[in-house]
Amino acid sequence: MNVEDVEDEYKRRLEN
Repeated sequence: MNVEDVEDEYKRRLEN
């Protein structure tokens, strides 16, 4: 897993 992928998913989860 790349750090960018984790950052993207983390931000998307915060949106919910």
